[in-house]
Amino acid sequence: MIEDLDNRYNNENLQLKRELAIDLKHIKSIHKKTTNYSGFNYVIEIIFDAIGTQKIYELTKNTESDQQLAIVVFGEIIIAPFVNKPIENGNIELGGSWNLMEVNQLISSIKSGVIK
Repeated sequence: MIEDLDNRYNNENLQLKRELAIDLKHIKSIHKKTTNYSGFNYVIEIIFDAIGTQKIYELTKNTESDQQLAIVVFGEIIIAPFVNKPIENGNIELGGSWNLMEVNQLISSIKSGVIK
């Protein structure tokens, strides 16, 4: 689980690399799940294909506590979650105190950059 993302609109201090880390075409699926984990109502689950799984692991294998990983679509930061451990299995769960409309909007924004 990638923890509490309520500060997703406060990303002006992030420094991004220019090169593409993971092309969104390597997302196999993205959907919402209901949960009661840490008081969250919803989590967004992103599942990567084999290439995406390897790339997300390479990005996070040396992760120290509370490093941010930005999801950028068409040059705009959609969300920048804090990662607190390496992501080895290609599955990410993003948790925040979103309502149903907000979680659907986040999923739609991420999907807008996915070309199948």
